[in-house]
Amino acid sequence: MLTYYITSLLTSISSFSLGAFVFYKNPKNPLHRSLLRLNIVVALWSLLLFLHYISKTEEAALSTSRLLHMPAVLIPSCFLHFILHLLGIKDRRSLRLSYALSSIFMVLAVTPYFITGVEPKLHFRFYATAGFLYAFWI
Repeated sequence: MLTYYITSLLTSISSFSLGAFVFYKNPKNPLHRSLLRLNIVVALWSLLLFLHYISKTEEAALSTSRLLHMPAVLIPSCFLHFILHLLGIKDRRSLRLSYALSSIFMVLAVTPYFITGVEPKLHFRFYATAGFLYAFWI
């Protein structure tokens, strides 16, 4: 179990550090800015995952589980944004649609329709139970 704690915290630190390092090399470069956004979202997700793992109560675990899905639903859109910049593709329509869907799911992530609760599963003390909207996000 300690491995999960350590890896999620290290992912958070390394993601933020990498994004900041690349960004500060050339802050005006759109590619660097999109990589920073992607790394910040991954860093927030993994930090909240770490907080979820160390939760002591069911209420805290449920809150962190719902909160960690907010940046998680942004990861695909930020990744798409980064890849479009990397390849030099200008596709504003796909990008807008992607961010619009992510925004909708960000709002829904904190509702019981997305995560209904937490329960013990496998070797986790608190594991999120998906609501019916979770399948639409996946």
